[in-house]
Amino acid sequence: MSIFDRYLLVLFLKIFMICFISFTGLYFVIHIFTNLDELSSITTTSGQGMGQLLIGFYGPAILELFDKMAGILVLISAIFAVTWIQRKRELLAIEAAGITKARVVRPIIIAAVVILVISVANREFAIPHFKHQLGRSIQDWTAQGSVSFSSYRDSASGMMIR
Repeated sequence: MSIFDRYLLVLFLKIFMICFISFTGLYFVIHIFTNLDELSSITTTSGQGMGQLLIGFYGPAILELFDKMAGILVLISAIFAVTWIQRKRELLAIEAAGITKARVVRPIIIAAVVILVISVANREFAIPHFKHQLGRSIQDWTAQGSVSFSSYRDSASGMMIR
């Protein structure tokens, strides 16, 4: 791995982490302020502190958010990293040295595949482990409420639809 490969990989991962932390923080702030009354009532009835409650509720939600956002964040990070090196004229110097664009973006492609494999592993192994915590909401904290649904049969296809 050359110095430029490491430089581009670190740039890509830095952008990915900044975007992930920013979007996750924005989601948490909006969600917390939207449900502030429910959160304060849960802390008084359950005897938990606000910090413990937030970690218990939003900790597993980070895994779900990573699963939902990984694909688009990889795309945003790759575009931003390539645009960054092009804007700083680093890509021009590399192409003048005879290195192709495909060789330049190889570390980004490898990192993107690794992140997407981590996302698949997260979806298959980590999220099912926290399914009970992810299934509850602030309004139904104990997850004791019943969820009603109705099903019907589609006459055209004969399929049962819920």
